[in-house]
Amino acid sequence: MSIAALHSGLSKHAENVVVNAENRLKEIGERLRKIREEEAQISQDELASRCDVTKGNISNIENGKKDFNFTTFLELARGLNVHPKHLLDQNFTFLKED
Repeated sequence: MSIAALHSGLSKHAENVVVNAENRLKEIGERLRKIREEEAQISQDELASRCDVTKGNISNIENGKKDFNFTTFLELARGLNVHPKHLLDQNFTFLKED
């Protein structure tokens, strides 16, 4: 089930939680894409061949459409040849205080 499908029938608080999760996934996906394209200078196909993550999953993660676990996060870092903390080394808006 997609995150967007969860919206129907949720309380306002629960809906806000889902929207916040979607925003986090989009920001992290954008960060991954930027590192892949600008630093590693590789395609999604190449990244998939370097790690245990399919091209389809990489695309969905980069587009903020798929949540992923810590093991996948580590695999992506390995495939990009960067330390995992580099993937999070950014001022994400979801980490800023209101």
